[in-house]
Amino acid sequence: MVNRVTNVPLYEAMRELHNSNSSTYTIEQLATAGKVSKQAYYKWLNSSETANGQLNEVLMYKIQELDDNHHHNLGVKRMTMYLNHNDNILYRINIKRVRRLMRITGILADIRKKKHNRIKTNEMYITYNVFNQNFRTTAPNKNGQLT
Repeated sequence: MVNRVTNVPLYEAMRELHNSNSSTYTIEQLATAGKVSKQAYYKWLNSSETANGQLNEVLMYKIQELDDNHHHNLGVKRMTMYLNHNDNILYRINIKRVRRLMRITGILADIRKKKHNRIKTNEMYITYNVFNQNFRTTAPNKNGQLT
């Protein structure tokens, strides 16, 4: 299950300790020792998996399967495209969700972005001094040396 709860291992340990020795360890003592509230523990204990959580599980399985089939060559954009063209998935999948699920499962593409070596330089063109700095003309729009 993809959980956004950060204290899941602590809550599971609290549940195990309380179930094994309910007379020795109360939830209140375990909560104060773990620096969490009783309300947060009971909210986690009574929570059920949501529809989004179930969809995330299906997507993680599909992402893992696509990654294995394509030999780790799919990045986030192409993975999203393949998932959206899949007939089994009824909803449009957002690229941010795919990125988050790939990060959770630890999938990285072996491809990389091309890096261009574009160093901006000031180009200087040196030309010959055709006019010899003489810009006087005999008539308008005429200069004798320039043809």
